Amino acid sequence: MMSTMLIDCASSLNDDDSLPVRVPAPTFAYLHWLAQECTNRDKPLARFLHNLLPSALADAILRAVLPQDCHKIRAELDRLQHEKEQCVQKRDFDSAAASLKRQNVLRGELLELVGEPVIIEPEHIRKALAQLGYDQPVPV
Repeated sequence: MMSTMLIDCASSLNDDDSLPVRVPAPTFAYLHWLAQECTNRDKPLARFLHNLLPSALADAILRAVLPQDCHKIRAELDRLQHEKEQCVQKRDFDSAAASLKRQNVLRGELLELVGEPVIIEPEHIRKALAQLGYDQPVPV
């Protein structure tokens, strides 16, 4: 269960082409190892991760590694995605196309702001867990 959650989190970061981040194989290996360390639900980290959504951890990792301006752009991208979906439901395809066009511009701005993709390291995972409220040492 923990293995799936941690790997799903990292995979979601890699799968989103609009995000200027990449999770390399060594970080996936660390997450797999960390999940194995959490097989016993009596461990504090296992209990903490049990109630955590992969998307919450992914968001915390992004907050830990990306500049503040990136978060504003990501929030606007999310808003535009919701707006676009509503336009499609209403069959207002011109407005949906305008939202998509604006999303594409913002994705370009996001990539330009960061430059090279940020490589997610185990330290970023530990920092994100602390930001989410885990107050104990995370195994290294």
